[in-house]
Amino acid sequence: MDKMIRQKEAAYGGMQRQGELSQELKGVLHDHEGWHKLTGGQQEALDMIMHKVSRIMCGDNLYIDSWRDIAGYAQVIVDALETTVGASDASVKRIVRTKDGWRYDN
Repeated sequence: MDKMIRQKEAAYGGMQRQGELSQELKGVLHDHEGWHKLTGGQQEALDMIMHKVSRIMCGDNLYIDSWRDIAGYAQVIVDALETTVGASDASVKRIVRTKDGWRYDN
């Protein structure tokens, strides 16, 4: 058990320090007026993203799995929104870097 705790602390930082930052980050979101517009899934995804951010800040910022988890939580919401009536998306035009500068790719 001690070995596992030491490994977790190396990757994520100490539980007390990481937990305090995690709760602070989540508190900012929960106190914002827009929080109640979100679905339960969106709220949970943002909570988990803040949890992962606090792990990165307090622990090993080079631990790829923490970054991958953030992308995963966001992707779950993107996937849900793609089938949600009323959801919107950016209209993106592809641009390509050439030796002469940027150009639109038709």
